[in-house]
Amino acid sequence: MTSPHHVAVTVPHIELPFPSRIHPLVEAAVEHCNERVRLFGMIPNDQYARPFEADRFGELAARAFADAAPSELMLMADWMGWYFAFDDALDTTAVGRNVARTSAIIDEVVSVLSTRPPAPPPDDALPGTRALADLWARSWAVLPGSSWCSRFADYMIRFVLAYRRQAEINSMGEAMDAEVFAYSHRPHSSGAVATAILIEPAMRASLTDRIVAIKQVGELYDVSGRLIAWLNDLHSAGNEVPSATCATS
Repeated sequence: MTSPHHVAVTVPHIELPFPSRIHPLVEAAVEHCNERVRLFGMIPNDQYARPFEADRFGELAARAFADAAPSELMLMADWMGWYFAFDDALDTTAVGRNVARTSAIIDEVVSVLSTRPPAPPPDDALPGTRALADLWARSWAVLPGSSWCSRFADYMIRFVLAYRRQAEINSMGEAMDAEVFAYSHRPHSSGAVATAILIEPAMRASLTDRIVAIKQVGELYDVSGRLIAWLNDLHSAGNEVPSATCATS
């Protein structure tokens, strides 16, 4: 296939034997997601709000967590909103090309995720930090102290730290080495594994350490994360390849 910028891509055959499902409260999830992002000020103005809301990230939650109870579905919708608002702030604005500003944001996020049990952020915390602290506290309350919290925080910290490396690359206007990108950077920067772990609070059931230690479980996390990252890059290739700050070209 080819993008609007004529990037030739060879798409392998992928079979997914599971039927597509969606939560019946999908529209409520979409509305809730958009409202919460605006409430915490993660979207600075209508210029950013309109395309963000058009992407319907609450629907992503409704598809990924189709069996969740209504309250957990809204929580997952808020997580999807946070992910993509955070990504937009560091991927599509000048902030993501400023290593110092990006590092300050990341330091706040890591501080929130490293605090267990969760605690309120400082009064002067950034909007994204306040939104994350709210999500972290609500998620912890679903399954307090369970092993999912540690695993989730670990992968989330890897996710946000990837943006520091991205900012360094963006600030230099150079592309990241393809092998480093594919095998070291991208598996963490997609946030896919952390999202998979959210299935546990969404269903109010934490995996045991014995199950998590099974080799195939780790492989499933790894493969799903890489596949989601690849599909995302395929979707955005046409916009990113012509960019002077593209880390993946």
